[in-house]
Amino acid sequence: MEENKIIKYEQGHLQRLSLAIAVTNKLLSEKKQPLRILHLDDHDLFLNATKGLILKNWPDTLITNIKNGNDALNYVISCLNDKHSIDIIITDIVHTGLNGIEYVQKVREVEKPFGSKIPIIVYSFHYDTASVIESIKGLVDKFLPKNASGETILNTIKSLVK
Repeated sequence: MEENKIIKYEQGHLQRLSLAIAVTNKLLSEKKQPLRILHLDDHDLFLNATKGLILKNWPDTLITNIKNGNDALNYVISCLNDKHSIDIIITDIVHTGLNGIEYVQKVREVEKPFGSKIPIIVYSFHYDTASVIESIKGLVDKFLPKNASGETILNTIKSLVK
């Protein structure tokens, strides 16, 4: 009789342990990965200010800062080939290598075979914003003036992250 009580106790303990493991595994599988952002700009001030703003609000974010359009395109291609995600690209219009418009066009070309479409935010001090917007129409998710507020930048990122 005493042996039956011990067996029942052990069975109940194993059931509770199995349930705890199942719940833990579910919670671990639901853990969000850090946000991965590629930021392309050749001005250290904007790279650092934007990085600081983002990290202040999302400390686990992984931000890759690149100053040259060609290098940034190679980074995107490498990430796509290696199946590393990029959650958002933020790029300026004017920088060395491929300019922002050429860069966005190339990103859209290289990502097609992978079946992905990385959200892209373009920002600029460019004075002729109408022509800039027209040239990137349909290629980017959002255009922001470079003097946009921190709140606007963060809200734009939030709206593009799924």
